[in-house]
Amino acid sequence: MKTLITFLILSLLMAALFMVGCGDNTREEKEKQYTEGEGPKRISVANGVCLSPDEFHGMKLFMRYCNKCHPGGEEGKGPELNDKNLPDVIVRLQVRLGGGKMPKFKKDQLPRPELDRIVE
Repeated sequence: MKTLITFLILSLLMAALFMVGCGDNTREEKEKQYTEGEGPKRISVANGVCLSPDEFHGMKLFMRYCNKCHPGGEEGKGPELNDKNLPDVIVRLQVRLGGGKMPKFKKDQLPRPELDRIVE
């Protein structure tokens, strides 16, 4: 009887060690995003959304410059942006000229390439 209990305990311990040792494939999945000599083609973010590197950079810039007044593109200190379908030129003008509660963002505060990424 003692040997049976010892055998069961050892079997359970070995099974537990095996499961812990297997880990997950997170690193392998990230490596699939790359081909030799290239960076990631798409970057996964929350809720299964995949962004190109330019879109991801634009999202980070939005978080830096816009998110405190338009949190997540929703209404905050400023109006909701997610429901707007404005031409890019109008968005750029609004950012540069300001208006209402919207402050002006001069070129030295928000350079043109960064503004382009945000608008995209």
